[in-house]
Amino acid sequence: RLAGPQPRVPQIDARQGMIALLGSVEVVAIAPFCRDCDLAIWATPFSKESVRRIARSAGTHRAVSETLAADPVWRQLLLAHFGPALGCLSQSDPGGSLALAGGSRSSSGGSSGCGGSCSSSASTSEGPPTQEAIVASLPWGTARKVYGLMQKTSSRPFMLEPRARLLLEIHELQDWDKHQQRLVLLRQAVHIAAAMGCKQAVEQLRLTMAPATLELVSLQAMMGGGGAPQLLEQSELEWGPAVDTKLRELMEKRLQRRRLWWQRQREYLMQDLGWH
Repeated sequence: RLAGPQPRVPQIDARQGMIALLGSVEVVAIAPFCRDCDLAIWATPFSKESVRRIARSAGTHRAVSETLAADPVWRQLLLAHFGPALGCLSQSDPGGSLALAGGSRSSSGGSSGCGGSCSSSASTSEGPPTQEAIVASLPWGTARKVYGLMQKTSSRPFMLEPRARLLLEIHELQDWDKHQQRLVLLRQAVHIAAAMGCKQAVEQLRLTMAPATLELVSLQAMMGGGGAPQLLEQSELEWGPAVDTKLRELMEKRLQRRRLWWQRQREYLMQDLGWH
């Protein structure tokens, strides 16, 4: 062992080392593969001591922070992380008449597709707009806010605790998961359409939510949970004669399917007993 005090080796944490190696081009390329919390860590300003430790890399970190906050980066994140929601918005306009707001609105002054509040520059005459065209039509500077809204989107009030899932049959659980995911995607698509200022698309998507919402309400009733009017109200779906009739039809179909399921299970059980 060497006698005397040993020289102190400067400690550089992993984040500082990563920042020192990244540039703007690298950040844009890597960002779609990261979560927003990862980007937030990279963009967090260092203390003065940390800046001194990474030896004149403050300029690099500043450039990376500015790049991470840039609107094009968050547009890329929207494409990478919320493609299914963008697909729902595109499918809601199979004829290509979906009017998209955004940067093109100032140049076109609006058109008649959405009550004069949107433009159709991102739509194609041959079919629905692409996901890239939808994201490109977001108003400048809103991509990060839209990303945050979509990430916070949930299926409330349709949430099942682990114990509550035991009250549903296997096929009913599959239906629950399918309709719940569909509802979340449609709600995310509404955030995009609202950010673009397209009221017609928002209304169309809300109408599209109705079947999935009613399916979830009927499944909630199968578990013995009442309060259908309250669930519909929380889902922004008005209770009325038409909704009541549709819900009754769904409940009758689900009861018939459950009886058939129980009958088949009994037949399988009797076959197993017969073999012994």
